[in-house]
Amino acid sequence: MTVFIYWAVAGMAAVLAWRAASGRGVRRANVDFAMLCAVTCGTYASFALVLVPGWVGFRLAWAAFGAFLPVTTLQVTDRFFRGPEDATSPLVGKLWLATPVAVAAAVGADLVFFDAADVTAARIGLGVFAYLAFAVVMRELWLRYRGSPYRVERARILYLLGTLGTAAGFAVIEAVFRVLSWPEAPVAELGLAERVAAYQGPVPPLSGLCSAVFLFFLYEVLSEDRLLDLQEYLARIVTVAGFALGLVFVDYVATAWVSGTRLHSGFALFVASTLFLVAYEPLRERVSARVSHAINTRGRRLQSALDELTSVLPSVLSLDHLARVLLGRLHASGRFPALALYVYDPGSRQVRLVASRGSDVGPPLPAVASSPFADGFQREDVRAYVRAGMVRLGSEGEARLQVMDAMNADLVVPLRSGDLVLGWITLKDEEWSDGFSHDELSRLDALAKRVSGIVENLRNFEAAKEQARLAALGTMSAGLAHEIRNPLAGIKGAAQYLEGSELDDDSMEFLQVVLDEVDRLDTVVSGFLNYARPFELQAAPADINVTVSHVLSLVRAEGLPDGVTLVEELGGGLPEIVVDDTKLVQVLLNLVQNALQAVPDGGSVSVRTRATRLQRPGQGRGPALAIEVRDDGPGISREALDKLFIPFYTTKQGGTGLGLAICERIVKAHGGELDVRTAPERGSAFIVRLPV
Repeated sequence: MTVFIYWAVAGMAAVLAWRAASGRGVRRANVDFAMLCAVTCGTYASFALVLVPGWVGFRLAWAAFGAFLPVTTLQVTDRFFRGPEDATSPLVGKLWLATPVAVAAAVGADLVFFDAADVTAARIGLGVFAYLAFAVVMRELWLRYRGSPYRVERARILYLLGTLGTAAGFAVIEAVFRVLSWPEAPVAELGLAERVAAYQGPVPPLSGLCSAVFLFFLYEVLSEDRLLDLQEYLARIVTVAGFALGLVFVDYVATAWVSGTRLHSGFALFVASTLFLVAYEPLRERVSARVSHAINTRGRRLQSALDELTSVLPSVLSLDHLARVLLGRLHASGRFPALALYVYDPGSRQVRLVASRGSDVGPPLPAVASSPFADGFQREDVRAYVRAGMVRLGSEGEARLQVMDAMNADLVVPLRSGDLVLGWITLKDEEWSDGFSHDELSRLDALAKRVSGIVENLRNFEAAKEQARLAALGTMSAGLAHEIRNPLAGIKGAAQYLEGSELDDDSMEFLQVVLDEVDRLDTVVSGFLNYARPFELQAAPADINVTVSHVLSLVRAEGLPDGVTLVEELGGGLPEIVVDDTKLVQVLLNLVQNALQAVPDGGSVSVRTRATRLQRPGQGRGPALAIEVRDDGPGISREALDKLFIPFYTTKQGGTGLGLAICERIVKAHGGELDVRTAPERGSAFIVRLPV
């Protein structure tokens, strides 16, 4: 059994080495960890081979591999816990120089002076060197623990110190008792059981088990960029250990109380074990729940809150209701002292705060630009932004940390629909906590997926309601517009009849005002009817460069204002797109004429085509073509920019305020978007993006 334990530890180390070094985007810390695992595998595999055949070469290999454990451990921890700009500790280089010298001296002395006896002073000296080196490693970890400004990192180091110190401590105890209890007879003459007992000594192989725990813990820290929540694992270990002790007790009773032949004892042991395993499955859940209840209180409370949310969320009817239910249940669990819900607002093109709970340091940031903060969520393997993980990303992580601090968050869980980020949930950790565990992140990720579906459904529901409202309003408005046009026709006819009468100059002037205003009102009503009237696209494949050239030819034919330059920049190799060419010409004519009117005293207007990408609802980002109409005029004010696409809003003398509203409607009907960028005294750019 002892040999099996050492082989198991060696096998586990080999598996962890392979997993750390074979993943995508392997960091240098993972390579160092793989080296530590390889040395650990060599150490315990050599010792297992020492126990079985007892060959001299394996004893020397065991001593040599074991001497390299401290320096490889120091290299991993130093690489992981230092920042991107920090230099490697000089102690790592010194220990790498000292260790091969010590190994070569000990192995050489063992072969030359001691003829590789069972226990030699050279190997004892090499063991003392290794344990002193481990003491230096632990001192370095302790100094880094005291100097770290990050709470979660200090907790990581403290757990590493505990597991590493326990493993090294048991290794010292086993070595001391091994030397003190060494048999007088040569080990080579002993049988297998006696040889294993001699090399292992009276102390069980606890150092090997503790070393496995240390490697597993270090692997979790490296691979997940988080602190392993020992409470969850402790609850599982206690549950499994309890059942294991129960099985041992049942088997002991069965073998101790049953007398007779070995066949009868073996059959009794089989029956007892079978009965125990039959009872294990129904009891496991209850025992596990009770142990978790006693050990992992905060995990149990969070799970209870998530179970409540699972049953309540389907009945949510609005974003405000969603925020009250979601944040209220999570905050009531006691796991998060502060949390907030942010949802993307298409109008402002920002991710806006819907509601927050529990913040005692002031309100969180009211709005965040989706890019570049949320760019990391485009990767499928990024489940969340965790503070400890951001610390190690350098300047990119620092920029995100500043936004997370403004949102009062230690964890940001995204709400996603495909590649589209709908928003996120921010959560604050307790001051005393050691971070978020793997299970907590998995549970919160599953919750975020459910919330994402609800947000998307609410958006579709609101869009459907708004569409129905606008349809009803459009029908009513169209009827009202027709009713207005009939009296206008009568007024205009009467005014034109009076034109033929002999009137004085003042009366003729007022009559002309009536005719002009009737014509202007008729233009507005006609434009409104065109805007409200439903239309169907007559789409067909078209070359966007040909369409743009045609539009600019029409504009030049009408004549350009004095001092105005019209620049044409057509991208090459652009694919055809399916559009209603007539309506696209209408859009471009309107945008170019607006740009020309923005530079009445001279300037430049440019029209450019190029390939781009477009975010399409429910389909992710896809290929698109962009038409950019740019002027170098005075720009658009913030007040005007917010109302730019509202029907009947205009800043032009005599304008109807329907041109841009109609343009936006046509572009959206093609599945595209009309974007505006402006800066004071630097001009404006209207960008039409159409999907390929």
